[in-house]
Amino acid sequence: MTLKKVPNDHRDAVTVCLTYVAENVTSFDDIFMYRQQLQETYKNHTILITLDDYHQARYTSMHRTNSSDLDDYEALAEQFDVHSDEDYENLSLDLKFKIREINFKKAFISEHSEFESYWLEYEKYPFFKQANLNPIEVLDKDIFFLIVPVDDTPLALTALPNGYFGCDMEPNDIYEMSEHLRKIYGFEFYGIGASLLCYQKTKPLNHTEANHLIDHFFTITSMEDDEIEYTEDPGIRKELQDMILNRDYLFLIYTE
Repeated sequence: MTLKKVPNDHRDAVTVCLTYVAENVTSFDDIFMYRQQLQETYKNHTILITLDDYHQARYTSMHRTNSSDLDDYEALAEQFDVHSDEDYENLSLDLKFKIREINFKKAFISEHSEFESYWLEYEKYPFFKQANLNPIEVLDKDIFFLIVPVDDTPLALTALPNGYFGCDMEPNDIYEMSEHLRKIYGFEFYGIGASLLCYQKTKPLNHTEANHLIDHFFTITSMEDDEIEYTEDPGIRKELQDMILNRDYLFLIYTE
């Protein structure tokens, strides 16, 4: 397995960041190692990794980018001296990203909204558990590393703004959840796929903090009976505690 830069002519319209790829990945530790290496090289950037079904995530991100006008340059024409599609295509990746970042903030970030709770269908709990215990089993074999020119990690979602279908979390919800996890529990936004998000733990959590995360962040109910709160099940609660305390990352499902 090697890490190599993706050539400019191999990128599509969704990709507005320098990108690397590691092919035939067999270990999540290797992904972590490559991400750390890139982080040391690209300081003041966020290294965002792709997770499951990257091509689907990229496709729906394209639809989200188009439907929300995230790459629209008209309102920013004078600021960036771009007055045509040809002008836009000739911009550097950093300037293309800056346009998307400005539009993303305008479309999805509000100072007055607050994250409330993360809801997980009980029927998807086995997949959630598998992702957290054996992530390499659910990730793509080829992992892309997006060099996002922001040091505000939740804002790295701008590079791959998935959350297009009605059953997905919206980009604003993902951003607010990422801000919440960072500020309250020290989990930094790490990666995104077609159905998964990943967060990296930046500080150890004790049992009190782990229980607070379970009680105040997670809501796990069944589609058949939403009166049952599965975080109160002793077995599931113990599994959640072990995942939070003993792993350096946290995977979340963001699609129904």
